Amino acid sequence: MAKVNGNLIFNADASAEIRNVFLHRLTTTERDALGLGPLQESQTIYNTTVGKFQYWDGTSWQNTASEDFVVELRDSFDGKPSVRLATVTALPAYTAAGSGVGKTLTADFNGVLSLDGEAAALNDRVLVKDEATSHVDHGIYDVTDPGSGGSPWILTRSTDTDEDAEITANMYVFVSEGTQADSGWILLTNDPIIVDTTTLQFDQFSTPGFSGSIDDLSDVTLTTPAAGDVLLHDGGTKFLNKNIQFIYESSAFALPEITDVTTVADVSGSLSGTHFLLDSPTTAYYVWMDVATRAETSVISFAGVANGAAFGGNGNPGLYWSFGDGFAGTALPFYVWYDVTDVGGGNTDPTPFPATEGITVAILAADTAAAIMALTNTALNTFLHLGSTAIVTSVPATPTATDLTMTNVATGTAADAAAATAGGAGVAIGAITQGLNVAVDPSVAGRTSITVPIIADTTDTTVASATQAAIDVEGDFGAIIPSGAVVTITNAAVDNVPDAVDFNTGFTILVTQQGVTTAVTTHAINHNLGQKYCNVTVVNDSDFVILPLTIEFIDTNNLTITISSGLDVKAVIIGFEGVGLN
Repeated sequence: MAKVNGNLIFNADASAEIRNVFLHRLTTTERDALGLGPLQESQTIYNTTVGKFQYWDGTSWQNTASEDFVVELRDSFDGKPSVRLATVTALPAYTAAGSGVGKTLTADFNGVLSLDGEAAALNDRVLVKDEATSHVDHGIYDVTDPGSGGSPWILTRSTDTDEDAEITANMYVFVSEGTQADSGWILLTNDPIIVDTTTLQFDQFSTPGFSGSIDDLSDVTLTTPAAGDVLLHDGGTKFLNKNIQFIYESSAFALPEITDVTTVADVSGSLSGTHFLLDSPTTAYYVWMDVATRAETSVISFAGVANGAAFGGNGNPGLYWSFGDGFAGTALPFYVWYDVTDVGGGNTDPTPFPATEGITVAILAADTAAAIMALTNTALNTFLHLGSTAIVTSVPATPTATDLTMTNVATGTAADAAAATAGGAGVAIGAITQGLNVAVDPSVAGRTSITVPIIADTTDTTVASATQAAIDVEGDFGAIIPSGAVVTITNAAVDNVPDAVDFNTGFTILVTQQGVTTAVTTHAINHNLGQKYCNVTVVNDSDFVILPLTIEFIDTNNLTITISSGLDVKAVIIGFEGVGLN
């Protein structure tokens, strides 16, 4: 026997029949009197006061664990030997037979069993958990026949989980291979459990130190905590939860405003001076239609005139037709009358509008329609309004040899020409092109003008082309015509701006993409840790950690991570702490 400082430590006699290690047997008082320091760690005794083996860890005395304690601790968690594979979806069609011991699941077809993308092998242990949320066939099975081209696969309940006493609430098992490798699954079903009568529900409670994009995880529903809770994240703070859904915002996903404008045709200058409102993130605009001005045009036809005699004579009032000019607006200040000079002393001035001026056309009874038209043309072109401004011009023989085209010198809306009594001699007025007033800029207060120059009576596609060209030159926008009369306008900068609004053009305006400063992206995480902890980390494209401003449960189904604006977020990363005993 060897002694140290007078204490028997172990039996060193090689001839002795008993070879054992002997430890100090000390009371707690005797143990504490040893006065051990940091260099005496691992010194071991048997404490007779408490009846336990103890060792010195360099700072204090610790109890050692007995095998029975370790086994008892293990069994209290009801852990089962690991399985090789686990289902991720329901098994292919099968037939269940038996109950408990010897219970089998046999495929309804010939073929090799594949679980989680892996071919099962003979005697593999597998976990069946996805027939439904909860199902009587769930549990741990042995592969008693993996199946082949000539036989179906067969699963038989494993002998450690085929009796009621062997399947208890919180039973758990780990998976060793497949996409679920090293994950842990726990039985959520409460006791009492009767095998193949009670439906069983398994849920994941552990994953192997996972770190990756949250895009890879499936949708779940938050169960705790309550809505409105705000948890500040300081880089080390953990929050208690079960299933959580993350929603994060980033300027990397910002969107520009995109608007479709469907134009209409201009009808006789109907678009003149009309506008719609358009905004960029920096400037408010109005887009207005600057319709080119146009003079009144009439066709005076003499085709129905027999000769000059049709206009009378013999002192009767001369037949006439009337017209307005671009300066006088809708009034009828002028009339053209015919004096048959060689019949009974000619006609008298009809003076239909006392306050206006008449244009006299002297003709002969024998004059043809063409001759009368030529004389009318001469009279109109020599006529002066107020002695200074020629108000009309004429171009003879336009549609036919006996038709006179008369155009006002001044642009603007004028009274339509009318045959009046001259119609009785066969003079007809037609093919009128309406005169237009000068387009007026609406000058919308507080907004910048975008002018669209167009010509009256142009088509909707031509209006679209002019609108696209005018908007596209502005640096705040890009404009294209995808088809027909549609102009697609895209803000050059991403942002949330007021929608484009029509004021009085009649255009159809549709916002096809709402502009936003930051887009919200929603992702869900299914870690099913139960009452276990989970860390949250956010990183950018350079893998630098970004600490969220807040982590907030916005309702019972969603948790929002708010990140400082302007950061380009790559992913929300999660790291699990494992099973834990919290």
